Amino acid sequence: MNKIKIESGATSVVVGPPTSQFPERILESGADIVTRFEYDFTIRDIADALENGKSLENVRGISFEKKGKEEEGGKIVRTPDRELLKSSELDSIPFVSKTYKKIPQLGRLLPGPYPCPHGADLYKPRLP
Repeated sequence: MNKIKIESGATSVVVGPPTSQFPERILESGADIVTRFEYDFTIRDIADALENGKSLENVRGISFEKKGKEEEGGKIVRTPDRELLKSSELDSIPFVSKTYKKIPQLGRLLPGPYPCPHGADLYKPRLP
């Protein structure tokens, strides 16, 4: 990740379950921004902030290292968590491929043996 970041000058944003549990560790490994929990609309808000010169501190559900003044530089900022999304909000997000259109309930049909860290643990596996 760091090599790509350096060569492209891009801002790296990391999403997924581990980011909610270990945002500081992921930032220490070189990520610029870590999303926590619900990230579907957070990504949109991050892009808007970066493109329009807005403060990342107004984007809910992220962690990042504050850059700037020497006394503030290196400080990890953790914004308030974003509210959990409603099904209707998730339904408003366009699908990224035809595969997902064919299997819209994929995440719900394939539950794991452990509780979902996001509270979306709709179906528990049945043990004999």
